[in-house]
Formats: sequence, C-alpha cells, structure tokens
Amino acid sequence: AAQTALVHACAGYWRAKGTDLASFSTAASADDLEDLRRAIGAEKLSLLAHSYGCALALDAVRRHGEHLDRVALAGVEGPDQAVHLPLAFDFALRRISDLVAASPKVGAAFPDTYGMFQQVLVQLDRDPLPIRIRNERTRQDVDVKVGAFLLQFAVKSMLPNGRRADQIPALVYSLADRDPALLTGFVHDVYNGLVSGFTAMQFAVACSDGGSSWRWQQAHEQASRS
Repeated sequence: AAQTALVHACAGYWRAKGTDLASFSTAASADDLEDLRRAIGAEKLSLLAHSYGCALALDAVRRHGEHLDRVALAGVEGPDQAVHLPLAFDFALRRISDLVAASPKVGAAFPDTYGMFQQVLVQLDRDPLPIRIRNERTRQDVDVKVGAFLLQFAVKSMLPNGRRADQIPALVYSLADRDPALLTGFVHDVYNGLVSGFTAMQFAVACSDGGSSWRWQQAHEQASRS
C-alpha cells in the first residue's frame, strides 16, 4: 500500500510536467529498435535477448519482423507470463523441501522446509522480527520490523535463482529460531531500494504489458492455497 501511494505520487508529478507515461511501453521500445535500424542504415537487425529483453524482442518480431534477421532468446517470458502464478512458486518450494529432506548430509537438519516455512509465516505475522540495518542515504542505523510478507517476498525472489535457491532451508530454519542474520542483507537491499526511489518508467512498462484477465484470475485463485 505504501509503495502504491508513492507510485501514484510519482506519476502525478510527471503528468503535471506534461509527460505522457503511456508512451513508456514495450511496444514503444520495439518501435525504437526499428528507428535505430533505420538510423544506422542497417537492412536488418539481429537480437540477443534475456529476461525482460525477451518480451521486447517478441514484440519487435510482431511489429517489425520483416526487418529482423536472427533472434536468440534466453529465459523466455511471454507477455502473459509477467503475471506470475503462485502455485508455480509453491511447487518449487515443495520440491526443494523434498530434495533437502532426502539428502543424507543435511536432511536431518532440515526435515521439512515447506512445513517450517508455514510455521514461520504464522510466527512473523503474530510477532514481527526486529532487524537493524543501515540507511545508506543517511548513513545511520535503523531498526525495522519484518513480518510474514517480507519473508514471502524474499523466498519468492530466491526460488527462480539457481545461485540462491539452496539457501532457503537455512534461512527458514534460522528464522524459526528468531535469528535474523541470513535475512538482514535482503532487508537492507529492499529498504534502501525504497529509500533511494524508483523510476516511473518501470511501472509504466509493466502496466502496458498488462496480462490477460484469465491469467489474473488464475493468480488470485491460487494465492489463497499456496
């Protein structure tokens, strides 16, 4: 809710200056690629894309495909897939929990990461965990309280990342012991990311890509059981 209010204020600021935020979109960026092609005098462009770049490349194919040569996509995410489905993350967390529990080396220490995650969420919802971090703008230490939502947000961000997903069991079990050490770095980054601000463009582009009503309905239905 706090971030939504900031986004609305930011949008109002730029609209008052005459900026059309609707002009910041994936389609507009795809047209920029075509303008670039013409500007450099190239007959065709070849695109190498990853993550959001795939959405941009796919839009460029739809809008200006005749002026593209080769297109290589890595980590493809289509327009509708920008609305993530909760059960996909739920399945991934269950899978990690089962793999760790079956490990002869660490299974005894982390017997049920998924079940413990649910318990920690209830605990944090009832009694948020105090964490001390550094405000990088003021260079002062600040105390914040972390509830269930931030842990969900942290685990969601770790699940698709092969370099961080293996850290989830230790994070969950340490929080069950009220030890914030493994979460402090994430909290620090989130806090300072909000303090330092954001660009209106990232939200304008995300809104322009949208997502089908069917996909949104799926996400809302799954959220209550994942």
